[in-house]
Amino acid sequence: MPESSSAMTPRQERIDSLLRGCIDLHCHSGPSVMPRSLDHIEALREAAGVGMRAMLIKDHYYSATPITELLTRQFGHLGVTLLSGVPLNNALGGFNIYAVDHGIAQMSLQLYRTSAASDPRHREYLDNYHYFTGRAQGYVKLFDSRVGFFQPRNADGSFVHSPSDFDPLSWNANDYLEGNAWSYAFAAAEDGQGLANLYGGRAGLAQKLDQFFGTPETAQFGGSFFGPYHEMFESRDDRLGQWAYNDQPTMHVAYMYDYAGQPAKTQQYVRSALSRTFTGSDIGQGFPGDEDNGSMAAFYVASALGLYPLQSGSPTWAIGSPLYSQAVIHPIGGKTIVINAHGNSPQNVYVQGLTVNGHPSDRTYVDHADLAAGADLTFTMGSQPSAWGTAPDDAPPSPTQGSAVPNPPADLTAPGGAVTASADVASANLVDNTSSSQVVFPAGPASVGYHFDQARQVTQYTLTAGAQAGDPSGWTLQGSADGVHWTTVDQRTGEQFTWRQQTRAFTAASPGSFSYYRIELAAGSTPIRLSEIELLGTA
Repeated sequence: MPESSSAMTPRQERIDSLLRGCIDLHCHSGPSVMPRSLDHIEALREAAGVGMRAMLIKDHYYSATPITELLTRQFGHLGVTLLSGVPLNNALGGFNIYAVDHGIAQMSLQLYRTSAASDPRHREYLDNYHYFTGRAQGYVKLFDSRVGFFQPRNADGSFVHSPSDFDPLSWNANDYLEGNAWSYAFAAAEDGQGLANLYGGRAGLAQKLDQFFGTPETAQFGGSFFGPYHEMFESRDDRLGQWAYNDQPTMHVAYMYDYAGQPAKTQQYVRSALSRTFTGSDIGQGFPGDEDNGSMAAFYVASALGLYPLQSGSPTWAIGSPLYSQAVIHPIGGKTIVINAHGNSPQNVYVQGLTVNGHPSDRTYVDHADLAAGADLTFTMGSQPSAWGTAPDDAPPSPTQGSAVPNPPADLTAPGGAVTASADVASANLVDNTSSSQVVFPAGPASVGYHFDQARQVTQYTLTAGAQAGDPSGWTLQGSADGVHWTTVDQRTGEQFTWRQQTRAFTAASPGSFSYYRIELAAGSTPIRLSEIELLGTA
């Protein structure tokens, strides 16, 4: 690590300060990790020349490997040693992935709806929609019902903290990026109904939100490797409970009341934030937190319009409380959107009614298609909460329907499971949960089988291509109760894998409950290579 400041020259102190800034705050800007200024790059160059030979590189999202490799290439010849030092179980990494999966699912659905049935990828789009919808609901696996919060898991599946040492107020940088367990209690914004079901229904979600806003932030618990950091103090000073809207992880939380059937509280808290904390013109005023890539300004602009992109990748906008009596939007190349708020004032922050293009609407969201076509939104505002938007059907749409907790499909195979193959190959490589191994089948027909100890329904399955060319292009998935009599569950022809070790998902056309499954690969004139198979279903 850098030398102590007492032994440094002024030049070295500057370098040390820049390095600490890079290490503590600025080495993460999303899944791709880069130092974010030329000063930081220059500091790294200078560090190599003044005897600072090791640095701790942190990446809260996944691992430090990308930046370690990058900086090793850039500065390794200068003798800099880069040490990766952050665990891989940070909760934000999981929620980022689930949100991205939801967005991919929505895009896949749109591609399916807008492509012709003759499109060779038409069926693939629908397969991807089902697959990524299931993956997006994997957030439930991070929920620890013992403590009533999400928390990271260890590699063996156990939760990192036991109930006795779990503290939802701790800003533990190992577990939560720029937040605590409260910050991530509502992170599944794309599936509000599923989240509500985890908390016991809409009333349970509302109660959890009330606790969130009613629990003061004191900035006294936890922090990063260097102690408390600025997001903690900003959240404390905002005085809205645990709502640290000064930073990205919780910006959306007030809008989650729309899912709970209590949109008046969305309106209350959003208007409080806009009126109290986005004020002042002196240095240090104007924004309640740091402006990361426009996010704070975007939060303000969207909330001031009374609309918010609550669900990533979804064609809906959640409704809050418009700040202005009238706002007119002229999209470049698009049609004008007019937002009127009759009776609006600092006291009249509650929506009493809404019309969309002249038609009354009680929904707490608007469709993007309505806005894109040119829209006239007219709000009626009042000083007291109303019944507007409180019915169950008024909430934004969710992938989860009904009152059950999501139960997303999972791989039913297991390393060391009863997998067989038609050739003398290392068939166990196909279910070892890594694509770094593979199986090579000789030219000609081939098959892979799996035996469960009880009947299981496989609704989807995946195949992962090998490290070298030799992908299967056609196959039949079959199921059997006794291993003798077989029923076709799915059949494919003309399939392609676009890159090496690509994983593709397929939805079973005729799922059933079977103890035996096998994939009959169509015969080819060259060897067939596979890295992994998964048989997906619910437990």
